[in-house]
Amino acid sequence: MKKDFVVNDVNYSFILSSKGNKCGFIHKATLYEGERELTSRQVQYYNRTWEEYQFQAVMKLVVEKALKLIYRSQLFVKDFKTAITNLGALKAQL
Repeated sequence: MKKDFVVNDVNYSFILSSKGNKCGFIHKATLYEGERELTSRQVQYYNRTWEEYQFQAVMKLVVEKALKLIYRSQLFVKDFKTAITNLGALKAQL
């Protein structure tokens, strides 16, 4: 199943699947920005789910994971810019 939505003029899609196994069933969700895969997660259920809508829990986990990745990349960019600035200051002292 595919669910499409737009946020700030950017197209996002969830590819959602469910499959049974010997312990119950698995919901899997993969989040795409356009054609680029951002992240995916899966949830194992042993009996049934009490979600308000199908795939709710796994979609929430995917969005949380994507937000963490974005936050970490922003920290990396900030640290990288700081390192470059410090390197420039060190170079000026030499």
